[in-house]
Amino acid sequence: MKKILMIMLAYFSMLGISSANSSKHTHDQFAQLPEGGRRALHGMVLFGSGPYFLEHIPMLTQPHDFQIITEVILKNHNGNKLKLDFSHQGFTLKPNTSFSLNDYIAGRLKTFSGSVHQGSFEQNGQIVSGLENVSVEIVTYKTIRQLPTVKTQEKWIAVSDGKNSFESNVINPNQNFQLIRNANTGKVIWCVKAPDFFDPC
Repeated sequence: MKKILMIMLAYFSMLGISSANSSKHTHDQFAQLPEGGRRALHGMVLFGSGPYFLEHIPMLTQPHDFQIITEVILKNHNGNKLKLDFSHQGFTLKPNTSFSLNDYIAGRLKTFSGSVHQGSFEQNGQIVSGLENVSVEIVTYKTIRQLPTVKTQEKWIAVSDGKNSFESNVINPNQNFQLIRNANTGKVIWCVKAPDFFDPC
């Protein structure tokens, strides 16, 4: 098993894909961000079939200047865990209130709530019926990267929900967009362009 894992990691490295296992070092380097900073409405891309992933919709300037992927637990208004599939098309989560991105990154904010939209809520994506008020519990951080960033050899951040694998591009001057694709099917489920990360690719 260990040998297979080594071969897989070498393969991902060759393709410019980084494994997104939670890194204590990555998390700790941002743990001292000032409390309450970068307060705004922080929209998220939602993907996966359980466990679920959220990727912050960034900008290249404050208060949105971070690429962040977290694994989360989602519950409906009755407190039941969601069992829906968000792995084959684009969905977004619009938080119910503004919050501090610094607190989100540093782990001080562990839960919040929001509505799930099919497509981009910023582009009039409709709320999914029954998901007007979903609670979000952060399980672990898959990646935290401050933007803008220098050029890097890494092209993709890989995560998996056990059924589907996903790749999110490493945002940098060579890849000045946010793209998430289902690696099982090759289908792009989300893509928006810098600098505002608003307009579709």
